[in-house]
Amino acid sequence: MKNHAYNIIIALWVGFWLGGVSQAIGKEASAELRQTVLQQLSGESPDSDAAVILSQALAEAEFADSDQQNAVLRKALKDAQAARTFRISEEAPLPDGWPKPSLPGLIRIKTYPPARSAWVRSSEKENRQFMTLFRHIESRKISMTAPVIMEYEPEALRDSDRMDDVKAMSFLYRHPEQDQTGTFGLVQVQNEEPLTVVSVGIRGAGTMKSYRKALHQLQQWLSAHPEWQTAGPPRVLGYNSPFMWFWKKYSEVQIPVKPADKKTKEILPPLSAEEKQIILHKGTERPFTGQYWNHFARGVYICRQCGAELYTSQSKFRSDCGWPSFDEEIPGAVRRLPDADGQRTEILCSACGGHLGHVFEGEGFTPRNVRHCVNSASLVFCPVPKENRTEEAIFAGGCFWGVEHYFQQTPGVLSVTSGYIGGTVPDPAYEQVCAGNTDHAEAVRVIFDPNQVSYENLARLFFEIHDPTQLNRQGPDIGSQYRSSVFYRNEQQKQISEKLVAELKKLGYAVVTQIEPAGPFYPAEEYHQDYLNKHPQRSSCHVRVPRFTNPKP
Repeated sequence: MKNHAYNIIIALWVGFWLGGVSQAIGKEASAELRQTVLQQLSGESPDSDAAVILSQALAEAEFADSDQQNAVLRKALKDAQAARTFRISEEAPLPDGWPKPSLPGLIRIKTYPPARSAWVRSSEKENRQFMTLFRHIESRKISMTAPVIMEYEPEALRDSDRMDDVKAMSFLYRHPEQDQTGTFGLVQVQNEEPLTVVSVGIRGAGTMKSYRKALHQLQQWLSAHPEWQTAGPPRVLGYNSPFMWFWKKYSEVQIPVKPADKKTKEILPPLSAEEKQIILHKGTERPFTGQYWNHFARGVYICRQCGAELYTSQSKFRSDCGWPSFDEEIPGAVRRLPDADGQRTEILCSACGGHLGHVFEGEGFTPRNVRHCVNSASLVFCPVPKENRTEEAIFAGGCFWGVEHYFQQTPGVLSVTSGYIGGTVPDPAYEQVCAGNTDHAEAVRVIFDPNQVSYENLARLFFEIHDPTQLNRQGPDIGSQYRSSVFYRNEQQKQISEKLVAELKKLGYAVVTQIEPAGPFYPAEEYHQDYLNKHPQRSSCHVRVPRFTNPKP
């Protein structure tokens, strides 16, 4: 029995010793491999595929144990060698300065130089788009280059099996000075700005299934790299003709990108597992659980995956369905697609193809009669920044003393000035206005902070602190100088005032308030300013009546 226990102890000690030796050997091997990778990297062009592969491996190895480090670095050395020798089967030359095609399966950032291109953007099928472009360059005796660029709608790459579902197709000129820019029938010849993309290469026959798989890989890569954001629709670069053997064909799937600004990096971290399930795999969050279903602050809702602007807060409404509801998207921001269930209509981000939710029509929630039912997880809310700006409103509602006093008590109002407006005599005196010979009205100029109080709220107050049904008078004060008028500074103020007048008329009030553009405003004499605060013994002749909630008896 003692001998058995002794043998076990010896075996354990030997095992630990061998493990330590193995670990030491592993660390030594990792150090040697790392040195080899660094030596090879120093000899590579910084933008080459081999340099990208080796750099990525070094970064990955930093967070791995010795065995994993060895595996990562050995694979990188093998892949780098494959990248150095990789060549596509060329049937046409590349445009001048065009980056060489990348090793299949390698995801990387690439930047393309300025170029001249010929585009067809039409509903024609892919083969007809190709022939239209081919006839154009052939008529000008210009040789073809590779690749042909095909732009797809994000949902087409995600959900279609039709190879001809191409949004646009382009040929590239070998030299930027070839041909001339302009429109020639269906062909648009244009100069291209430098373009940055995240790209992955595909070896073999290009099919919608292979394109869809590649796009999914790129979207996952973008989710893990918030330093980049989507800057355009996905595209496919085809380098070979239909006559090339399918196993020799090569293509690249790409998403245009741009560096994310500091704010975007902060608000768009890598997708969580739940967000991936919803945005990438078309899941649905449980109702009444998302952070935006009952959220109504002023701002813009952007795509959680790529940062594209989707909806403004003005289009958001309360539906009590448990998900954020909008009745209008930002033009071009949202795409519709028949849902896999054959009944509903799916909505996706036009920029990246991320799943948003579904759209419903005919429910009658708003005059637009449309409801975009969106997952909160698909959105990020960006509030409207508070600007240091003020706005001006001018109202005439009888004696300016009382009108001034009410507006002075309103939060968000910065200053109120009594004065004269709407007349024919420059800078009139009080006695001239009272004589009724200048056509001026006693009015107040209100300077306010629109971040604290809206023009509409001020206008509602105005209609409730004087009687808008009295013509050229207010109580005992009689004359055109005491008329009821709104003097608007812009079209928005005019529309708001007209809307409020219409509301009061529907409630039974025979409103006679004039709505007219604001002309010169002349401040009244100093003794009129802040009058009721200077003379607290004087009572105001204005009393607030809640007209917008109480119909006229």
